[in-house]
Amino acid sequence: MRKIILLIILSFVNIFPLNAQDGTIDPTFNQIGIGFSGTVYCITLQNDGKIFVGGKFDLFNGLKCPSGIIRLNKDGTLDNTFNPEGKGFSNDSFDTVVYCINVQNDGKILVGGNFHYYNDSLCSYGLIRLNNDGKIDHSFNDKGYGFDNGNYMTDILTILIQNDEKLLIGGSFNRYNDKDCPSGLIRLDRDGKIDTTFNYNGKGFYCCAKTLDLQIDGKIIAGGAYFTYNCTWVPSCLIRINIDGSLDTTFNYNGGGFFDSTMWVTNCVVILNDGKILVGGRFSKYDTTDCSTSLVKINSDGTIDSTFNYNGVGFSKYFSMYYDSEVYKLALQKDSKIIVCGSFSKYNDSLCSQSLIRLNPDGSYDNSFNFAGAGINDTKGIAYTVCIQDDWKILVGGTFGNYNNLQCLGNLIRLNNSELTNIDDELTFKTSNITISPNPAINEIGINFTIEEKCFAQIFIYSQLGELVANISDTGIGDGSHSVNFNTSHLPPGVYFCQIKAGSYIETKKFVMVK
Repeated sequence: MRKIILLIILSFVNIFPLNAQDGTIDPTFNQIGIGFSGTVYCITLQNDGKIFVGGKFDLFNGLKCPSGIIRLNKDGTLDNTFNPEGKGFSNDSFDTVVYCINVQNDGKILVGGNFHYYNDSLCSYGLIRLNNDGKIDHSFNDKGYGFDNGNYMTDILTILIQNDEKLLIGGSFNRYNDKDCPSGLIRLDRDGKIDTTFNYNGKGFYCCAKTLDLQIDGKIIAGGAYFTYNCTWVPSCLIRINIDGSLDTTFNYNGGGFFDSTMWVTNCVVILNDGKILVGGRFSKYDTTDCSTSLVKINSDGTIDSTFNYNGVGFSKYFSMYYDSEVYKLALQKDSKIIVCGSFSKYNDSLCSQSLIRLNPDGSYDNSFNFAGAGINDTKGIAYTVCIQDDWKILVGGTFGNYNNLQCLGNLIRLNNSELTNIDDELTFKTSNITISPNPAINEIGINFTIEEKCFAQIFIYSQLGELVANISDTGIGDGSHSVNFNTSHLPPGVYFCQIKAGSYIETKKFVMVK
């Protein structure tokens, strides 16, 4: 009898482990579902933890859903309050795809991809803004045609919201609202009108920007597939752009950029706290010299950081008959470990978890993540996107149906991740009643806010152009009410933005300087 009881207990321990290994499937996510009918290209979180999923699909858990975009609850079930009766996106001739989703501070949702209809009504081609309930926001580029690219396919691939709430839009296009515009990258005002102060007379990229990140000084790191900018030869696939859209010639100006034997592209860039840049894509050379394949770290001046994955050869595939190795997305943990997803099966010439691994901050392989697991091991399985939730669990999207040699949810899974539960200074940051007074201001402002939990907080002041004016605070802050004074007497008249940032939480308030 005791043996039977012991066996039952052990069985439950095996089924419901108390401390699941990092990188194993989280069975509590979408428990009774089967997943998506098509590829998931992007995952974006709302402040309340709900999950936007974009891609090329029209079924979720075997039932019809809005095409291209849905919102899930935290547990992976469908959120029926988002566009419940709508059909989602569609197109005239090309495939309908959502490639990128970004959420504004006011909760409105920017969606980019390849589409021309939303809920069976004509919409701005390739880029629209939705209200929180999933209905189209007609105050954004109302009656504008949107993007096009002549006779070629138009894709909006990335959306970056600046601190002043202007929008950087990257992709494959050369016209906006029936007028020529810089190819591959433009900046829009908050209402969707083109910002004529950003590279307005420039020709842009040949051919497209795929990924963008914003430095603290407002300069833009741009990656993609190109070798010219404004009709000038530039380092292939990675440049830095000034706030006004001109080329920053202090960044690897005489370098050759990224190359490979067949094709080369940068798919993702992440700016680190020290100003260095992680770059993922499809390449094997940088500035004509062999580099770690598909993932490198770049110094702030554009030279390669040789200390990252020192002497490592990077990613490759055991069988390369379908695709060469490629990194599509990176996610940075608070302990600076790096989640890498893409199409690969080897790292530094050793077999690894296919298409999804975790690296240590120095680029070495972290074998505490899904150790000895096969990973996404479909024959043509690819992980296109990854996102870390507030509870540190990891969402992975792509095109796959197997993980660690077992069938899994179609194209979107959640993985366990307990690595960060003991980091005290990275607690969730919550604020309320952020005020700036006086506003308008002359000589000084008071920044008042309430913290619900201890956190590591940063307070920045930016100009209307996104230039960093001051870093007021960069320290741990206890819970309770706080007031920070900032001398503004040296600032010229104009509009400024105060940004409070901690972890993934960002809140921005506008104030005006007068004299």
